[in-house]
Formats: sequence, structure tokens, C-alpha cells
Amino acid sequence: MTKWEIDPQYSNISFCVSRIEIGTVSGVLMDFEGLLVLYKDSDFLSGKIRFQANSNSICTRNRDRDLHLKSSDFLDCAGFPMMEFISKEIDQIDTVHYLISGNMCIKKENQAVVLTTWYKGIRTGLTGENRMGLELTTTLNRNDFNLGWSGVTAEGIQLIGGEVDIHIHLELIQRV
Repeated sequence: MTKWEIDPQYSNISFCVSRIEIGTVSGVLMDFEGLLVLYKDSDFLSGKIRFQANSNSICTRNRDRDLHLKSSDFLDCAGFPMMEFISKEIDQIDTVHYLISGNMCIKKENQAVVLTTWYKGIRTGLTGENRMGLELTTTLNRNDFNLGWSGVTAEGIQLIGGEVDIHIHLELIQRV
């Protein structure tokens, strides 16, 4: 069994959502952690991954918008400070692409999610440690997680789209 810990210094979790059907709002989660465990040392298919993000660490580079996202209209960070993904199964598409199925929990709403995953390989870091690269993507329906607030323009167009694209770039360090 090998354990791989997310290195937050070289990893990021970002998202984007449409705004009034012509623009995009993007942001990041600044505070997160996670672990990948391979139960058969080098067999990615034997793995389980779990990561958590601090909801209050959301940043869209706009203070007022960030405060609104942290409010009970959206993430309700006071009541639900963490988001979490726990994998259930990893399926191989080809030599470097996988589908990681699991549960995403946001505001105590658990939904089945599939992360399309690109395994970028293992390299040796500057101090001799093994490092693994993964890139994961998915699209969430924000209404599935009770993130349903949305204003409407005078033309009847929703301010915020229902689908949120998630992009996760991970660099993991092997722990012995």
C-alpha cells in the first residue's frame, strides 16, 4: 500500500460558471487537502482518493461576490465549512485516462460525481521524493447541492448558470 498526499503548494481547485449567458465567473478554493491511497503499490485502479476543501477559502477576486458566495444563499460557510469528495471506484479508459466515481458532499448534500482524470505520471522531486500528477474535471449542477440562488435580469435571463465546471490540478507526494 502506498499513500500519496496532495501538495497544496503545487495544486489547485478552480471553478467557472456562466454569468448572464455571455460571461464567466471563475474562482478558486485556496485551502484544501487530500490523500490518494493505492492498495496495490503501483496499481492506480486499486486506489481511493479523498479530498476536502474549506468552503470559506473561496476566492473570485471580488470581495462582495466572495461574501455572497460564503453566505446562506450559496455555500453557507458558517453552517457547512467543508466540501468533500470520496471516491468509490476507478475505471480505466486508456493508459493515462481514468474515470473516478464517488460522492461529493457540499452543504450536507451528497451527490454521485464522476471525475474525468488524466494521470500525468510520476517524477522525482528536487529532494528525491516521488511526485504524481493528476488533472481532474467534472461539471456539477449547483441546484443538486442546494446552491440554487439566482437573480434574473430585466430581460428574464438568469444571472448565474446552473452548471459549474470544476478543474482540479493535483501534485501529490508519496509518503512512506
